[in-house]
Amino acid sequence: MLVKVTQAFFFILLLPKWIENARILAMLPTPSWSHNIVYHPVLRELSLRGHQVVSIIPDLINDTTLTNLTEIDVSFSYEIWHRFNKFTKERLEGYSPIQSMYGMSQGLLELCDRELDHPDVKRIIQDPNEHFDLVINEWLLFPSTFAFGTRFNCPIVGISSFGLNGHGHDSIGNPHHPIYNPDFYLPYSHELTFWQRVYSVIYAVWYRFYFHFKLLPQHDAIAKKHFGQDFPYLTDALKRITVVFISENPVYTGAKPRVPALIDISGLHFKEPKPLPKELQELLDNAKQGFIYFSLGTNVKSKNLPKKKFNALIETFRELPYLVLWKFELDNLENKPDNVVIRKWFPQQDLLGHPNLKLYLMQGGLQSAEEAIHKKVPMIAIPFFADQEINAARYIYHGIGDRLGFDELDDKNIIKAKILNIINDNRYKERITELSELMWDTPISSLDRAVWWIEFVLRHKGLPKLRSATADMSWIQLLLIDVILFFLSCAIGGILILYYSFKLVCKLLSKNRKVSSKKVKRN
Repeated sequence: MLVKVTQAFFFILLLPKWIENARILAMLPTPSWSHNIVYHPVLRELSLRGHQVVSIIPDLINDTTLTNLTEIDVSFSYEIWHRFNKFTKERLEGYSPIQSMYGMSQGLLELCDRELDHPDVKRIIQDPNEHFDLVINEWLLFPSTFAFGTRFNCPIVGISSFGLNGHGHDSIGNPHHPIYNPDFYLPYSHELTFWQRVYSVIYAVWYRFYFHFKLLPQHDAIAKKHFGQDFPYLTDALKRITVVFISENPVYTGAKPRVPALIDISGLHFKEPKPLPKELQELLDNAKQGFIYFSLGTNVKSKNLPKKKFNALIETFRELPYLVLWKFELDNLENKPDNVVIRKWFPQQDLLGHPNLKLYLMQGGLQSAEEAIHKKVPMIAIPFFADQEINAARYIYHGIGDRLGFDELDDKNIIKAKILNIINDNRYKERITELSELMWDTPISSLDRAVWWIEFVLRHKGLPKLRSATADMSWIQLLLIDVILFFLSCAIGGILILYYSFKLVCKLLSKNRKVSSKKVKRN
């Protein structure tokens, strides 16, 4: 008895240490800086708290002081990403959301296959002595990579740098009604028109059939290729998901039903302000009329814009009385106006905080939008793909900016008019100031919230008691098809009973009338 008590005592003493030194695998496949800057703070903080973190990621933190962080470099996947993602081409050819989603998801199959085939990743998969207490998976279109949860028999925490696709909501049982909560890939914000509601329903039905009957089997084949042919079907891994982090502040995206497992981490990537480089600081301080910042992010390249649209932007900037900072991929810009300064990179978050900034002209990416709202800078979006369209719609809805359609880039008069309207109308600045104060008035930072939930999952080895029952329901149960069929059957059965009872009564009455008639005749 004394031995058992002693063992229990030492176990209690060691338990906090085990929690502090959990072994965590982070599978973050997307080769896009705008995604990975959201994930870096989480990896860094978990490492600093004593957890042993192994990350598989295309953009490394590369901080030698983080001794608990091991990074596996899969930056080769950038070549795959850019090969199948032709964002400018999609806009030129007018891809629908269904076409765009299909193309992206099919391209990501190769990316997952190649990353799982990396020698260091293969070692993790095949080493019988390797173990992890938790897997952090980027949540987009990578179901084959969720196989790590099954491989190590541990909980999965999902993380997304924006919203979730339909299967993401379904996996945790979160309500994802196509009318009040349309897919983030659709350009619909807040109040939908009738035809938008129709398309949203069509998209929701198409996506689920496509995911379950084509995409998931394709990823299962990739998982079996790398984890073994006897590996369980990927639905096993999807059931291991405990919480999912998304960057959807309800003040910005609109209030929607959420289960406890869906947690907002908007603004997670914000950094402490730093002084601008001296040369840049002086340049902006001397821009007495103010300046405009123009950047299409990391995925869309300004140099790839069609010539007519490219020239229209240049001529628009030439006619503006403001300094223009243009994040441009090349060293030289032909026919560059005198008021335009090009650089391959700008310290964006610090730049957005400069008081002389009048407008942020951008592609509509969520992280850039959060930064602009945080710094209270009105925006104009030129959306190309994914959630950029819906973000542009949200700027208009909240009155914090405007949208420049791809076809409108041909006309410098339209571009100029929209830019001057945003700058000269003080209401845009007032509204974004109000929205900023609402969005970031929170009792806890997004980073602290994310790390607390991860450690909560570790302490309790998953969250089965917080798992929504709808996550394990079939479509028939969830859509009440069986209940509706039951009531419909009862109604039809009742009608048939009434019909045949009435028919029988009529038949009996008719027979009685005939008998009475015969009796009368005999009398």
